[in-house]
Amino acid sequence: MRFEEKQVYADLVVVGAGMPGMCAAIQAAREGLDVVLINDRGCVGGNCSQEIFVTCAGAPDCSPLNINSREGGIVEAIREETVYRTPERNRFIQDTVFMDALLNEKEHLKLYLNTCIDSAELDENGRIKSVSGTQNTTETRYTFIAPFFVDDTGDGTLAAMAGADFMIGREAKSTFNEKVAPDKADSFVIPSTLTFFSKDTGKPVEFVPPAFAFDIAASGALKYRKIPHNNFNFQWFYEGDGAKDQVKDREEIIQYHRSLVYGIWNHIKNSGEYPESKNYDLEFVGLIPGMREYRRVCGDVILTENDLVNQNEFEDTVAHGGWNIDLHAIRGFFDDDLINRHINFRGIYSIPYRCSYSRNVENLFMCGRCMSTSHVAFGSTRVAATLSTLGQAVGMAAAICKEKQTTPRGVYEKYTRELQQRLLREDQLIPGLKNEDPRDLALSAQVEVSSEAMLELTKQEGEIEIGAGLMLALPFTNAARQLILTCRSDADTQLEYIIFKPFRGYNFGPDEEVASGSIPVSGNGSMQDVIIPVDMLAPGSYYMIALKENEHIAFARAEEALPTTILYNRYRNKQETIWNYYTMSMAEYFYSRHEDCICYRFDTPQRAYKPENVVNGYNRAYFGTNMWFSAEGDEKPCLTLKFNEPKEVSQVQITFGINNTTKIYFYTKRLFKHLSRKYKVYGLLNGKETLLVDVKENHLKFNRHQFTPGVYDSLRFEFEENHGGQVAIQEIRAEA
Repeated sequence: MRFEEKQVYADLVVVGAGMPGMCAAIQAAREGLDVVLINDRGCVGGNCSQEIFVTCAGAPDCSPLNINSREGGIVEAIREETVYRTPERNRFIQDTVFMDALLNEKEHLKLYLNTCIDSAELDENGRIKSVSGTQNTTETRYTFIAPFFVDDTGDGTLAAMAGADFMIGREAKSTFNEKVAPDKADSFVIPSTLTFFSKDTGKPVEFVPPAFAFDIAASGALKYRKIPHNNFNFQWFYEGDGAKDQVKDREEIIQYHRSLVYGIWNHIKNSGEYPESKNYDLEFVGLIPGMREYRRVCGDVILTENDLVNQNEFEDTVAHGGWNIDLHAIRGFFDDDLINRHINFRGIYSIPYRCSYSRNVENLFMCGRCMSTSHVAFGSTRVAATLSTLGQAVGMAAAICKEKQTTPRGVYEKYTRELQQRLLREDQLIPGLKNEDPRDLALSAQVEVSSEAMLELTKQEGEIEIGAGLMLALPFTNAARQLILTCRSDADTQLEYIIFKPFRGYNFGPDEEVASGSIPVSGNGSMQDVIIPVDMLAPGSYYMIALKENEHIAFARAEEALPTTILYNRYRNKQETIWNYYTMSMAEYFYSRHEDCICYRFDTPQRAYKPENVVNGYNRAYFGTNMWFSAEGDEKPCLTLKFNEPKEVSQVQITFGINNTTKIYFYTKRLFKHLSRKYKVYGLLNGKETLLVDVKENHLKFNRHQFTPGVYDSLRFEFEENHGGQVAIQEIRAEA
C-alpha cells in the first residue's frame, strides 16, 4: 500500500511550529495570506511546547539593566493570555492558549501536525517550488506548493534541503572579529537539555533507578556541578554534549539525556544527601531535548557579537534582543570547563530584517534558531521571545511580498519603512522607531485627561538599606534644581553619589558619568531629607542616580516603583566566569532589580506622565516614559482625544502601560497592575455622544476595536475598573 498523495496550495508555507513560526503564520494570516503551518510533532510551541516546556524568555529576563524591554506583538499577547489562564504555569493549559491563537486564524491558516517534511523541490532559478512530507497519523503524503517559505525548523532543515548557505559550529575570532569566539573554528555547539519536573506527593516515594541511569557520584561530575537542594526540577546545566552532531546523533543524544536525568534523580532520591526529597516524585520527563543550536542560515546580514555589544542600529531594524550572550560549557553536565560566559549589555540591541531571509535562496525566510547570526551572537538571540518578534516581522514581510509582487530581499530594498510602520501598528517594539503612520488620526489630536500623576514617591512603607549600593533610574522631563531623598543614619557620614546618563534612549544603565558628589548625613537616627543637586541635568532623558555603598544609611521605602522607573541593587562581581563590557568606574559591580523603591521627590514637579505622551509616536519608554498615568485617587480615569476638525473613525487601538520589565513567565497574579479590566469608548460630535466600545473583561495590554464608521470631533476613553487603582496608557491610535 502506498500512502495517499495530496497537493496543498498556499501563499506562504511555514515549516516548524515553534513560537517564531507560530507568530509568522498568525501575522501573515491576519494580513489575508493563505498560510500553511507544518509541524513534525503533535503539539506546537517548539521548545516552549507541553512536551519540552522551556520558558518563553526574552530581552529583560537575563540582563538586569534591560528594563521596559519585554517583547510586544503576538508573542506578548500569547504570554499574557497564558498568565491569565494559568498563573500556575500548567503546560497543558498553555498548549490550549497556543492552539487557540492558531485556530482563531483558521479562515486563512491551516495547521498540519505530525507532518515531517523530508524533501524540497527547486525550480531552475534555485527557488523553492514545493516541500513534501508524510503525515503518518493519516497515512497521507503531502506536497505543499507556495511562492514563499519560512524555515522555523530550528535546525535549518528546510534551508539545507533547499541548498541555502549556512554555518554550523563556532567561528574563529578572526571570522567576525569577536572577542568571545575561540581562536580556531570548530564544530561544537551549545548543547541541549532534557526537561523534567517533580512534585511533593505528601507521602514517601521510593525510586528504583533504571539500569541505564548514569552513576552521578562515580562520574566525578559533582566536583564541578552542584545539584541544588529544594529545587528538584531541571537546571540549565543538566545538558548533553555539544561536541556531538545534534541531528545525526540525535537518537543517541536523547538516550544520553535519559541516562542523565534518571541518574540525577537517583542521586537526589537515594544518595542520602537530599532528605527533603523524601516525598517527591517525578511528575514529567521530556520526550525530546530542548535543542539549542545547529545550523544558522546565512542572510544578507549576519548578526555578530559586535552588533550586540555596540548596540549597532540598522536602517531595517524590525526586532530587538537583550538576553545576554549565554555560552555554555561544550560537554554539558560532565564538562570540567565550567565557564558559562554571560556577557551583559548596556541595553537591548537591534535585529535587522536582513537576518530573516536567505542570501541565496530567493523565496526563503527563516526565523527561529536558524536565523542569520554568528555562533557568539546566537548565544543571545536564541531565546524564544526574541525569535518570535523576528517571526512576526517575517509574517508581515511575506504579506508585503504578495501585495507588492516582490521578494524578501525586495522588501528590504523598497519597502523597509512600510514594514517597520506596519509592525509598530501591531505592537512590535522596534528600538527608537516612532509611529509615523498617516492613517493614525490620534497623532494630530489634542489630549485631555481627568488627572495626571507626578514623578514622586512620598508615602513611606519601611526602610531600604543602602547595602553595597543602590541605583535609581528616573526620567527627567522638565528642569529641576533638587532631587530630595529621605534617609536616616546611625552615624555621621557622607552619602556619595554618581549620576549617569545612558548612551541611547532605550538604555537604563550607567553609561556616561555626568555628575558626582557627597552630602553630609547626620547620625541622629532620625529620618531626614538629603538633597542631590540636579540643575546641571538636561531634561529629555533618563538618568541613573547611583548611591554608593554605606553601612550606616537606610532610605525611606516606597512599596513599588512608578511605571517605567526602577531601583537597582548593586553588588560586586565575584564570579570570574561572568564577563562584562562595561569600562566605567562601576565596572566591578553588577545589578539586580528591586521590586520596591526608595522615596523621592523634586523641588519642581516632574511631569513624566503627561497626557500627550499617548500620541507622541512611541509605544515604549524611550528618553522618557511615553506614558500617561492617572493620579492616585482618580476613581474613574478618563482620557479624551480632540481632533482639530471632525474625522471619520472606525477603529481605535489602546496599549496599556503594564510592567514591561517583569519576567512574565513567572508572573502569578493573572492581571497586570494599571491595566483596565472594564472600559468604554465614546464618540462625540457637537456634544452628542455615541457608545462605540464597551469592554467588560479585559486582561490584555494591546487591544484593537472596530466599530461602525462615524464622524466625530472627539473620542472619550473611560476606564472604570483598573487593576491596582491607577491606569497607565502607553499609546492610543485612531483610524478611519
